[in-house]
Amino acid sequence: MALWYWQIADKLEKTTDYGVEKHFYPDKFKKRTDGGTGHTSKFNKYKNGKHEPEPEQIQKAEIDAPGSETLLEHSFWAVIHMPVISKEDIYLQLIKLKPSIVDFLFTSYRPAGQVPTRRENPLFEDIDRLYKESDWDALTACLGIVQESRITNRFNALPFFEHNYLKLAINLFCKLICQRPFFIIKDELLEYLHEHFFDKCTDATWVAYYKDFNIEIKIQRYQYIVYLIEHLKIFKQHDHIPTACLYFTDKYLTKSVFLEIHLYEDTGQHKKISQIPEIKNMTRSLRRWEKKVLATNGSPLTL
Repeated sequence: MALWYWQIADKLEKTTDYGVEKHFYPDKFKKRTDGGTGHTSKFNKYKNGKHEPEPEQIQKAEIDAPGSETLLEHSFWAVIHMPVISKEDIYLQLIKLKPSIVDFLFTSYRPAGQVPTRRENPLFEDIDRLYKESDWDALTACLGIVQESRITNRFNALPFFEHNYLKLAINLFCKLICQRPFFIIKDELLEYLHEHFFDKCTDATWVAYYKDFNIEIKIQRYQYIVYLIEHLKIFKQHDHIPTACLYFTDKYLTKSVFLEIHLYEDTGQHKKISQIPEIKNMTRSLRRWEKKVLATNGSPLTL
């Protein structure tokens, strides 16, 4: 509920639950004779996860805050819980993801209401494709594949692949969590992911890797990348930086490029940042990506 609330507050540019509720129900804020108001504080309860919104409220919010319903009803919440009873349960959740992911996970024959048939893709092909998608749907699919493997024992003889899927999942999570509204409640979301997924993965190699992984540093890195893309005004149509574009930056923003950027920042030569060859190439790549998104979707991405 909290993530849904913050998506709405962010879209409406409201800083308090009082302001969000007043936006939707202005008539309830008329002053009474005793000087108080008649509002219900329902959005305070949503913010603190103490109350579930009714369908009418969800639809009403979606009109003014597009994408909020997606956050509330996303397959992520069902896929993440371990253990999952059957692979069919996982497939019925993954089939709800965006078409580009569904098409490479399942065969094209998908009768409505029936469990889809999983494609037998090479394992590295799945990892590469999800890395390139780099959004919430990709994270959900990655978690779903790990869940599937625990039921089918797909990775029993290939623990290396499970480690790579888990590493990919935490990388995708860091990209997702660095942005609003996710970042606002990043500690709660990270704790949720710990409790329901990562802490239940008991393989010794994974436990050692995860223990040493500095998630805060990784999140800060992607936050800075988002700031850099915004500062350079790379996108023309998106009013925010979609998580799905961040995989492009891994190729260009190497350690040496970061050092050069920080050098120019420290010496006040900010205009030189856009002239760094890797930054120029990244800018061209991201703008081509945006044109492709607009041509495919007809509008900018909402998340």
